[in-house]
Amino acid sequence: RDDEVDLVVAGRRDHDVAVAEIDDAVPTVVRSVERTSSGRWFFLRRNAGENQFKLVRRDKLDGEDVVLVDPDALAKATGKPHAIGEVAPSPDGKLVAYAISAGGTEIGTMHVSLASD
Repeated sequence: RDDEVDLVVAGRRDHDVAVAEIDDAVPTVVRSVERTSSGRWFFLRRNAGENQFKLVRRDKLDGEDVVLVDPDALAKATGKPHAIGEVAPSPDGKLVAYAISAGGTEIGTMHVSLASD
């Protein structure tokens, strides 16, 4: 039982270190960080000057950020503000589910997308 607790604590410490590294890497706000069993990272990121959080993927901790969903681009295309709510990547990191709401509504529409390039 003690070994299981040690693994959980070590895993949490690794997670906290990773979140701190992401936060320190750019002048931005990061939230909803998820690491899959395949080692992919998914998180919501809002850089200075941006209106909404973007859904971002990294293939490894020190990898490049890949923007999967950009609500600001959707707002420009439709004339309505959009926001990402919940995010849930699949365990293998190949798919990601997310809710997006338009026009300030609190109830979003669920989407499932490939998380690949």
